[in-house]
Amino acid sequence: MISDALFSALGVPCYVAFDGDAEMEERKRESVRHLVPPQRQEKEQEFERQARTNQTKNANLLQYLGASPSPRPTNDSTGRYTVFEDTLETYLAQHWPAWDERRQDLVRAGEGIDGKNAATYLETTRTTATEPPYLLHALMENVRSLTRRL
Repeated sequence: MISDALFSALGVPCYVAFDGDAEMEERKRESVRHLVPPQRQEKEQEFERQARTNQTKNANLLQYLGASPSPRPTNDSTGRYTVFEDTLETYLAQHWPAWDERRQDLVRAGEGIDGKNAATYLETTRTTATEPPYLLHALMENVRSLTRRL
């Protein structure tokens, strides 16, 4: 929000894309299932705090962007922002499975890096044979519209 406010004050249009992290707590809980109960409970309490913090941040960010403040936003793209209900990666796995298959192929072939990697994501997007889902088209159109006003 700080950089958006700063750039906006300078007259530089900004577009915000963010993850709502709806399933973050469950993913983290799964990662500690193997721990003994006292350790697991301590970690799970921390995950609950993180989830509450994320929900507050989501609501605050949406309100800042002029939208209805929601702690658990759904997939949406407007002229000001795009939000993914959970994460971009979760969205892609659900709505563009060919993208994830292509990314995994690139990684296996040694032409990409596993995990979040901008270069691998770019090459995956560039070389995936199927069309991206609607939300990604909307995001790109909203960004293009923003840049046309420059």
